[in-house]
Amino acid sequence: MRRYLLFLFFILFQTLIFAQEIQWITGKNTQIQLYDDPSVINIQKNESIKPSEYSYLDYKTNLIGYVYYDNYEGKIIADDIIPRNSKELFASDIISNKEIIVPYYYFHILSENNLSVFNDMFMSVIETLMGEYYNIHEAYEYIIEMSSLRQLMIKNAIIEMEANNLQSYIFHVNKIEKLLDGYSCIGKSYSRGLKGFFIKEPSEGIHRLLIIFDGDYINIYEDSKDKLLMTYAISDEKTIKEFNTLIRTGFCDLSKITWPRHADGTCDYDKKIIPPKFNFADIKTNPVNLEQKKEKKVSVPFVTNVSINKTMLVSENLKLRSGEATTSEVLTVMSAGTKVKILELGKAENIDGINSNWVKVEVQSGAKDRDAKPIKKGTVGWCYGGYLK
Repeated sequence: MRRYLLFLFFILFQTLIFAQEIQWITGKNTQIQLYDDPSVINIQKNESIKPSEYSYLDYKTNLIGYVYYDNYEGKIIADDIIPRNSKELFASDIISNKEIIVPYYYFHILSENNLSVFNDMFMSVIETLMGEYYNIHEAYEYIIEMSSLRQLMIKNAIIEMEANNLQSYIFHVNKIEKLLDGYSCIGKSYSRGLKGFFIKEPSEGIHRLLIIFDGDYINIYEDSKDKLLMTYAISDEKTIKEFNTLIRTGFCDLSKITWPRHADGTCDYDKKIIPPKFNFADIKTNPVNLEQKKEKKVSVPFVTNVSINKTMLVSENLKLRSGEATTSEVLTVMSAGTKVKILELGKAENIDGINSNWVKVEVQSGAKDRDAKPIKKGTVGWCYGGYLK
């Protein structure tokens, strides 16, 4: 009996440890860009991707850094990764990069239209910068330049919160569940940067993260609604421009500000009732296709010569097709030297001893077919990447 109980305890312990391990997979065919090699490695859909404690989301490139595939370390497109254990994913509108999202205090500072309010909130940072041989105006410019337009970034596998690049909170997602007013996520959190700044007392380790929408406002809680980490708000370029003008000149034009609104249309800065720009009730969750997720293709990693957004030249006359197969319709035959931009990666294949992918490409200006007739700029089709250089 004692051995049996010990065995059960061991199984339970292993289950709990396994449940806490963050597990990601590829949601589509993709690539990992290696750190120690200019090459990229093709990865098939449903392959395991392992995050590290240093994995982070790069706002500008939309890449997750310091992830592992087999024994390869590199960075991978954030939108191509999903949590293995989640039956739901975030809606496409949530993970898109189209919205400007900034901390709530931007609007408090703007509403006062007084530089001293900004100085009071950022005093410790300004003093530190001035102690490093910045003058006051250089310190202001540093803060402006380092502050991204999307300080809350939500992806299916990773969530990153920032406070003007001075403090960050990174959350590796293991499971997503949609709520009536937002999402509940289980995962592992990491805190970076200044302590005791605007993101309130974040903890590290396994936690539940609550993302609650209230019109244009997004409230982020840790474990329960008793612990608010940060409030963000959806904004626009004109408003951010006025915020930066206030820092540089000491005043702004309040008539150009778009104030965030709550779900009921009310605003903290005026008495008007206007529908918010964002309405979570209109958002639909993306369920995971469980049948596709169960598929497991055995793939051997190999180095390929192509990657998304890369501009390449056709090395010899090459057929531009309607699909990623030699049986698909031929749209035209591109002559050697034709310049194309890669839009999308298709299936990996070895043709004539060459490892590469079928790629969806956009023909660039100056292209000609094999009969020296011009090919219209912007023509899109598929070709085999092994014949691009």
